[in-house]
Amino acid sequence: MELRIDKQLSSLVKFFAALTVALHHYSQYVCANDLSECIIYKLFSFQGGFLAVGVFFFLSGYGLMESEKKNHLSPSAFLKKRLFRVYLPVLLVTILWLPIKSYIQGEPFLTGGVIYKLLWGFEDGVLWFVKVLLVLYLCFGIFIWIRERYSHIVSIICLNLLTVGAIAVALMLLQMRDYQTISIPLFTIGVIGSLYNNGETHKTFAYLGAWCVGIICLLILLSGVSTLQIHVLINYVTIFIAIFLLAKFPVKKKLVVPAVVGDISFDIYLVHNKAFMALKVLLPVVPLYSFVGLSAAATILFYLIRKKLNL
Repeated sequence: MELRIDKQLSSLVKFFAALTVALHHYSQYVCANDLSECIIYKLFSFQGGFLAVGVFFFLSGYGLMESEKKNHLSPSAFLKKRLFRVYLPVLLVTILWLPIKSYIQGEPFLTGGVIYKLLWGFEDGVLWFVKVLLVLYLCFGIFIWIRERYSHIVSIICLNLLTVGAIAVALMLLQMRDYQTISIPLFTIGVIGSLYNNGETHKTFAYLGAWCVGIICLLILLSGVSTLQIHVLINYVTIFIAIFLLAKFPVKKKLVVPAVVGDISFDIYLVHNKAFMALKVLLPVVPLYSFVGLSAAATILFYLIRKKLNL
């Protein structure tokens, strides 16, 4: 079996994953405030964000490795074309967001720590994902440097060690919570999926299973049995099934997906929670149509600004 995920399919999945993240955050608000008993809100609230982030991590690792195989980049080019491609849109959206947040919350704009907020804090809790993704991109760059100089086995061992290091950095330096780190290995599995997409998909399954078992055992040792193990199982089993189906029944007909679909998925992620935060200040209760409408308008506006600036 061969695992083949072309750019069009990846873009489409990322788009729906971004929508899922947005609906996850809205569903959490609905469930926390007992605004609806609808089972859909409960499902999105419980697992939607976890699964969508896991999919993002997997596709990011897979896409990076596919790009690397086609066009190897020097460290400086990697920094410019890969790392900055993620960081600069986040920097731009934060520049636009900080004065808006200051105005709607009635706080002074140029308060202490504004440089930190701008360059790394981002003043948006859901952007923890971007911080972790930047760490993973750095790990990937180190992995490629090692891969050029040492044997395949050594580079794979180092990739796994780098993944453990990324989890440690997220937990200790970035002060992430457990639930924000459980899907980090899916980035590594995405890289492995690309490396072994020539009929060795079983090796990807082996990595997937090993990481899943390892994380669950670690969580049990650290905190006992909890819902985190359920989130881990759902994420990893879902990715396992998706890989199996894509390898067993590859998409032979080329999908026609407009480039904007892939481009705007990141914008949805960057903007939706800011629209939500603004609405929660302005309205006593935030209806779904208000959240969707403002998020869509803000996403399109930011997308146009970003494209105008060629970011």
